[in-house]
Parts: sequence; C-alpha cells; structure tokens
Amino acid sequence: MYKDLTALEQKIYDMGIVPVVTIEDAAKAVQLADALTEGGLPCAEITFRTAAAADAIAVIRKERPDMLVGAGTVLSVEQLEKAIEAGAQFIVTPGLNTEVVEAAQKVDVPIIPGCSRPSDMEIAYTMGLRTVKFFPAEAAGGTAMLKAMSAPYSMMRFMPTGGIDAGNLRQYLDLPCVLACGGTFMIAKDALKNNDFEGIRTATEKAVRSMLSLKTGHVGMICDDKEDCQQKSAELAEIFGLTCTGNPAGDAFMVGDFFEMLVNNAKGERGHLAITTPNTQRAYAYFCRKGYTFDEETIRYDEKGRMKSVYFKDTWCGFGLHLLQI
Repeated sequence: MYKDLTALEQKIYDMGIVPVVTIEDAAKAVQLADALTEGGLPCAEITFRTAAAADAIAVIRKERPDMLVGAGTVLSVEQLEKAIEAGAQFIVTPGLNTEVVEAAQKVDVPIIPGCSRPSDMEIAYTMGLRTVKFFPAEAAGGTAMLKAMSAPYSMMRFMPTGGIDAGNLRQYLDLPCVLACGGTFMIAKDALKNNDFEGIRTATEKAVRSMLSLKTGHVGMICDDKEDCQQKSAELAEIFGLTCTGNPAGDAFMVGDFFEMLVNNAKGERGHLAITTPNTQRAYAYFCRKGYTFDEETIRYDEKGRMKSVYFKDTWCGFGLHLLQI
C-alpha cells in the first residue's frame, strides 16, 4: 500500500482491476457501465479505437456520475482534447508520447502512459510521473520483467495491461509495485455486439472474486479468564497437534492458524470469524462499494502501513466478522 497516492490513484488501487473496453455503439455505454458496476467494478477505460469512444465516455459521465471513467489508447493531443471534453477522469496511452503527456499535465488531467523499457521509465520519472502503464505486459516479459524494472524504480507504480486474464491476474496483483491491472477479459469478444450484459456482469464478478480470494480463516473463541484461555489453548494444541503462541499478557493465544483464544473480543458476543484475503484494503473498498459498513476503530495496519484487518460493523449470529490480510 502506497502512502502518497492521489485520490484518483487510490480509487484505481481500490478497484484492483480496470476493465479496458472498446465500444462501437455509444447507445450501449450505460448498460455496459451497469454490468461492470453490478459485477463489482464501477470503472472503465474506454479506448479511442472507435469513433464512439468520446460519446460513450460522455454518456456514462452524465448518466452514471459515480462511475470512474478513463480514456485509453490516446495517441494524439487531438484525441486527448476530445477525451477531456467528454469528461474522461484519467488518460491512458499505449506508449510514452511526451507531447500528449505534457498536454495532459498542462491542464492537470491525470495521465498513465505506457512504458515497457527502462529508458521509458527514465523519461516518465523526469516528467514527474509516478504511475505508468506496463504494456504490453505479457509480451514485454510479464511479472519477471516487472519485478526487474521495479527494483531500480522502486518509487514507481505500474498498471500492467496486455495479456492479463483470470489465470495470471493474481500473479500481477501480488506484486507490491502494481497499482492495478488493466484487462479486457471480463468482456468477451462479441459480448457488446450480442448485448450480453449479463455475461459481462458475471465475468466481472468472477474476476473480482478471484482478485479478493476470500477464504475462511481462524475462529475466535471467548474464554472466561486468563487461566481458562491458557488451558483451552493448550488443549486444542494437544488435540490437533498445533503450535500455540500467546501474547505477553497471556489473554490471547493463536493455536496454529485455526483458533484464536481470547479473554476479550473486539466484536461478537460469541466470538469472531476471520475471512482472509490477499489485500484487505481492496476487500474493504469492495464491500464499502456494495453498501456494507465497518467499525473503523478496529482497523489495524501492518509495519508497512497496509491495512491488516478490520471488522464489519454488524455481527451475525453473535459472531463478528473481520477481514484479515494473509
């Protein structure tokens, strides 16, 4: 988790995936926006590969103002101006066109240019950019190349795009240097042509679930007192052949990765359940977008400043639920 993200970069980071869309008919733009939003990603990069791009951006911005909409495949200052006029909130380019970058910077519109070589990174850095698009990701060397490039450019963030699908998405998102991934895989080749918005919604939801990778973690059990906590922890460790570790106060013990024995519980009269995820921040943002609320006082961060855990505000059957980064 980066500490110096702009508001836009934070939104993109929270999304984790930026759907890249080529649309031929702007009349379908709102239905497309709804399908992506219902699938869990109220975000789209509309590419300037068709004449309908500017109109599609404009209609989404008007009819679905909460949707995050950017313009992609911007190749010239002229296209940049059309995108901005249509209401694009950010610009993405396939390569590093300094003229386009400078024009965007002049009007203070965020731009994420494509970079695939160290020389591109040098130019982007000297122009004051800290977030770039790694394109074409797979063809340019994939995660191995991205790891190698991020070593000398540790101050840079990347949005890999090109060849990313459900199969390799997590490999990219697990890299600390990756802000988010761009991809077309949520939108089948003929989905828009055939008005298959339900298929787009389903594929988007599947991609989000893959990104979050939510799994059942440990069970938190409330004990009567410290003595009871120590005794029950030792018993469970013996039964299941697990390692038991406790805090210095002796009022909380982890028994393997399965049980957390506590004298006091942050949420839930009966205890709590941990739901694990590779990225608590993205899971938290996703559930917030879905309308769920959290107990903000329970947020905990790790030593790198990343959100480690947080409890939902509500409880279920006497149990609290908390997201836990693994």
